[in-house]
Amino acid sequence: MIVLLAITIGAACAPQRGPAAGGGTLVFAWQEPETLHPFYSTGTQTNALVYRVAVEGLVGVSPEGTPRPVLATEIPSTANGAARLDDAGGMVVRWTIRDGVRWSDGAPLTSADVRFTWRTVMSDPKVATREGYDRMADVETPDERTVVVRYRSIDVAYATRFDALLPRHLLEGADAAAVAAYARAPLGTGPFRITEFASGDHVTAERNAGYRRSMPRSVSASPTPRISKGSAT
Repeated sequence: MIVLLAITIGAACAPQRGPAAGGGTLVFAWQEPETLHPFYSTGTQTNALVYRVAVEGLVGVSPEGTPRPVLATEIPSTANGAARLDDAGGMVVRWTIRDGVRWSDGAPLTSADVRFTWRTVMSDPKVATREGYDRMADVETPDERTVVVRYRSIDVAYATRFDALLPRHLLEGADAAAVAAYARAPLGTGPFRITEFASGDHVTAERNAGYRRSMPRSVSASPTPRISKGSAT
């Protein structure tokens, strides 16, 4: 059975000048998403269309198909000193989180959320794929904005990992009911909050009033980074 799903966007994320206008945006999708959990999703277009309005990661994909920083300040590379090969045949990648990023419930996003995301991907049996994350030996958090990922082996697609993050303060130690609720209305850092998922009918996303305003409207895409041996913290 084909389900026509209406995705209702409550308000635009751009700053308002004068009284807020009524109405919103209605997007139609031909298939109901089976889950909005970013790591349970099998990658169908509808799943991504819905959860991406609310969920962000350290990285995203530019229109040209190359990695672009979203919650990270830059894509790590040997050129900026944030990626290097190690002597054991692995690699070390250092990510820096943008300052002042908050989840839509007001809690701060920190490096602990990145580590929690990795640990969840590696331990949750419902995760669709662990590709890339299974090459990681450890994810270190020397401070709240710095993440150091140590790999057992080289991951040429390292710059695409952590394209979605999970909220540690909400999901750590959560029972099955809480995880199921998250999978229907995932908490994120994006411009919208998913507030309703009516099966077979619609998903409602309302403007995230706390969404950061300093982000550029577009980000210049960097070439896919290459790594070689060199100095990195």
